[in-house]
Amino acid sequence: MAVVPVEEGAGTPPGRESVGFPAAIAAVAVAACVGVLAYGLRPAPAPAPPPAPAPTTLDRPIADFSLTERSGRAVTRADLLGKVWVVGFIFTRCVGPCPIVISSMARLQESLAEPGFSDARLLTITVDPEFDTREVLAGFATAVRAEPDRWWFLTGPKADVHALIEKSFLMAIQEVAEPGVPVGERIIHSTRLALVDRRGRVRRIVSGTEPAEVETVPGILRQLLSEAP
Repeated sequence: MAVVPVEEGAGTPPGRESVGFPAAIAAVAVAACVGVLAYGLRPAPAPAPPPAPAPTTLDRPIADFSLTERSGRAVTRADLLGKVWVVGFIFTRCVGPCPIVISSMARLQESLAEPGFSDARLLTITVDPEFDTREVLAGFATAVRAEPDRWWFLTGPKADVHALIEKSFLMAIQEVAEPGVPVGERIIHSTRLALVDRRGRVRRIVSGTEPAEVETVPGILRQLLSEAP
């Protein structure tokens, strides 16, 4: 094919003089707009992953304690050795998640009536012991139909109760001091359940408000009951 040389200084064909440069500018502008739109339409960055949950399988000893059951008798760690326990934390004036925790414990009480659970106990420890005296707890236990030989409600000196919950069960308690906060919302606390083995050691932690997790508790208790003290 023949190549036609272009003379130096030759101009563009007639009628095309004003097209090339403005068209190039327009193309750049369109590309810039497309780029901006593409940037704006990019998906948002993925959120940072949540912190790892607390371990649910444990082997942590419970410190010695002495608390008062609703019946008036003292309950100590030694009294519970050889048994497995499910421990939950509530206060009777709570208007938050406490009723759900109590409902979960009530369902567990029904499960523990089955054969094979004679050495299992439910413990509800108040996080508001200054108000929740044994008399208050006795009335509350009656209202939720807690069986006195299987489901115990415990109170005691505030410092002792909070130390047990925070240091042995590693569960937080926070008192809200701001004025105007309803009395039923003045204590923030864990809604988890601790499962304790025959040796007085916390072995599992489960949610007290998630039915699917609560349903696993009888099976876990059977496993713990099968272990030697």
